[in-house]
Order: sequence, then structure tokens, then C-alpha cells
Amino acid sequence: MPPSTRLPTWCMIPLFLVAVSGLLGLVLSPAPVHAEGAIIDTAIDAGRGHTCAVTSAGGIRCWGDNSSGQLGNSSTTGSAIPVAVCADASCASPLTGVTAVGAGALYTCAVTSAGSVRCWGNNFSGQLGNSSTTGSAIPVAVCADASCASPLTGVTAVSAGGGHTCAVTSAGGIHCWGDNSSGQLGDSNVGDFMAVPVAIVGFGGVSFTTITFVSDRTWGVFDADPAAGAATFLGFAQKVCLSPSFPSPCPSGATVYGSPSWGWVADLSSIPEASWIWAPGITGATATADLNQFFFAKAFELLGPPITGTIFVAVDDFAEIRVNGTVVGTYGSTTEIPLAIAADKARKAFDITPFLVVGSNIITIHAQNGPHTFSPLGCTVCTYAQNPAGVVFGGSIRFQPTKASR
Repeated sequence: MPPSTRLPTWCMIPLFLVAVSGLLGLVLSPAPVHAEGAIIDTAIDAGRGHTCAVTSAGGIRCWGDNSSGQLGNSSTTGSAIPVAVCADASCASPLTGVTAVGAGALYTCAVTSAGSVRCWGNNFSGQLGNSSTTGSAIPVAVCADASCASPLTGVTAVSAGGGHTCAVTSAGGIHCWGDNSSGQLGDSNVGDFMAVPVAIVGFGGVSFTTITFVSDRTWGVFDADPAAGAATFLGFAQKVCLSPSFPSPCPSGATVYGSPSWGWVADLSSIPEASWIWAPGITGATATADLNQFFFAKAFELLGPPITGTIFVAVDDFAEIRVNGTVVGTYGSTTEIPLAIAADKARKAFDITPFLVVGSNIITIHAQNGPHTFSPLGCTVCTYAQNPAGVVFGGSIRFQPTKASR
């Protein structure tokens, strides 16, 4: 709606079944919105069960469902009349200087006159953009990047969806954050979510370079993390399979353990070229397999600031994901069988963006086999056929090339 279009302090609402905090009613005619004298002539938007409007004074009022704090008044109690969005946790003063609003499914975002974005409500998919998945019943600043050291600026418009948000900048750029299960962030990636904005290529002169990687024979194998100190190079990884049938298909040239076990069925559709790997020289007859551990490492050069980085991992039995010597996260277990079993049945995503730097980066996957008690065959000193081990992973890194590197 153009800024020059002035709405009265009520809005025309078509026939809807309205449910707000237990208030269920059928609206059969236009319903006046009681805004306590405020004139709505800037912007208005409706979410799944709530509505927000910007006033001529630069304030913002919301009403309706508030189960996730989407009204922004430091509460989760719904309201059938407009309430002022708070400026901070004290709620002593209202948010001011608002120029635009976007109401999502269970959250809301607003653009301020300073060009920043504030969001509040549900944050299950990182749609508040503050490098978190914790919801907030008061506005929080959207971060500029993964470090969250400064807010996103230069924003002129915002739009909120079911679980993702996009903003337009004065330079014509577009930044999106939140749910990305269908690729809705537009960064050429399909993944879980991004809790901070990513710049979309092709808008506002933004460009980036993407590095993709998968587990294969090019990964060096070490006895320790080479990014964390002294480590002995043991050779390059080899592709491995439990049997000719698992994983399916078993890649040509892979070492087949000959295990009777069923497993290694994780969905690798997001990393289709990845193979299950293990240390060189190991066969199904190698003993002892129990609790053996290796570090699979590779260096990557980023010729500009990192934008995003994601890695997907499945493992038999335990993996520790490390970037530049720092542990990002873990998956599986060497002490709890159910956790170990689950880790080779499904891949897990890890956000490595905060750990990347301009220049040289080392990604290391520390993988370890479980003890002999994990084997269903009753061995006490197990071979790899009796107690198999392997890890599969892959992902991508995006960075914005600097002028000097082009």
C-alpha cells in the first residue's frame, strides 16, 4: 500500500473464521480496529492468526494470536485489540521509528528508520535472524552475519513467510534467513535453516563463490587433528562398504568388510557424490577394530569473507566435526548403542559458518569405532567384519570474493 494511502482506524476484513486466544467467532461484516486514536497510514500486514500495523507516528500495534509472542508486548497472551510493541524487555516504552512491517506465521519483523530490522515471536527455524533458535516476545535485532557483532543495516522493506524472512536493502540487495528446507532462502542451497541473513546472488551486485566437498579418497588421514597441533599423516582415505549391498550402491573399488550387519542407509541425497570412507590399509580381517579412531582432514582456501558453511555427516559409530581446531559438534556415540545405531541411519547437519575465516581453513572429521560390546557377534577382539566402522560426509562453503582475489 503506498504511503500516501491513508487507512481509517479500522480495516476491511473479509469473511474469515477468526480464532484468537480462545475467542472463536465468525466475522460477517467489516470489523473496526480500536487503535486508541492512532492513524494507520504507513503499512499493515496479516500473519496466520495475528495482524500488525504501522502508525503515522512510527509506532507499531499488533493484535490477535500471541501464542509465540508474535504481538511483541513481552507476553504470550492474545489480544482482540491492538497492543503496542515494546522497545525492549522492560516494556517501559514502545518501539518507535518503524517504517515497514512483515507478519509471518507465528512471528513479526519490522524495519526501522535507521535501516535495521527487528523481529519477535517464534524462532524455531531461525526466522528472527539473531543467530539463535530461541523465540522472543520482544523485538530482537537481526544480525548482519554469523558473528552477530553488528546488526543488518540499509534495509528498506521486509517480508515474512511461514518460517523464513527476506529483506530488501537500499542498494537493491536481498538478504534472507530462517527455514531453508525447500531452498526458500535463494542461496542455491537446500538445507535445514540459517539463523542469520544470507545475501542472494544477482541482487545489489552481490556475488559469491561456492566450494563443495564430499568424503572421498582425497581426504588425508591422520592420528590427530592437524589443525590443532602435531599429527602424523597415515595416507589417504579409502572407500569402504559393509557388504556388496550396503550402502547401496557400494562404489566401485571400495573395500568390502564382508559384515553380516544391516546398516549405512542414511539418506545422502544432499551429498550424492559422498562415499563411506575409513583409514587406508584396513580390510574386513583387520583386528582389532574396537575403538579405533582416525582424523580425516582437508584444507580449503577462502578468498573473501565466509557467508555460509554447512556439513552433513553420518557415521558408524561416532564423529566429532572440527573446523580450524575447534569442535563444532558431535554425532553418534562410543558408549550408547542406540545413539550409535541412529548415527548411521540418518545424516545430521552442522552449521560451520561461525568457525570459518578468510584464508586457509582446515575441516577435520574425527571418527571413532565403538567397543567390542557394540558387535552383535559376541567377539571380544573384533575384526572390521565383526565390528565395522566408517564415516560419510559432505557440504558446501560460500564466500564473497574480495576485489583483490577476482
